[in-house]
Amino acid sequence: IQGLQVEMGMAAILITHDLGVIAENCDEVVVMYAGRVVERASVKELFANPLHAYTRGLLNSIPKLSLPPKSELNTIPGMVASLSEMACGCRFCQRMGRESSLGDQRPEFQEVSPGHWVEACPECYGGEAREIA
Repeated sequence: IQGLQVEMGMAAILITHDLGVIAENCDEVVVMYAGRVVERASVKELFANPLHAYTRGLLNSIPKLSLPPKSELNTIPGMVASLSEMACGCRFCQRMGRESSLGDQRPEFQEVSPGHWVEACPECYGGEAREIA
């Protein structure tokens, strides 16, 4: 893909769940959950400083070679809601079985540092968010 980009002078969009592919092939990453963008940053910034609880959960679920064989893998608790039951507010709070302090209001997408954007639900970004990922 990178060879084609250079040869043709164009960008490429990769859609993948493989964070290794993202780390090796991308400059910028957009993390989506249940059809919504929850975080956007450079790959270097996102891997060094994940801000949204879902992003941290994804990064924590990457298997580590340092673990003993047959170790239990980290997972993100809960299940994605069905489309007919999808929350209007924070969809990740819904998965975690938590009530969002925003109620049915959709969290704002905020630039929290230059080029680093996050869906700013208080329960998924900030002090309380550290507990759930």
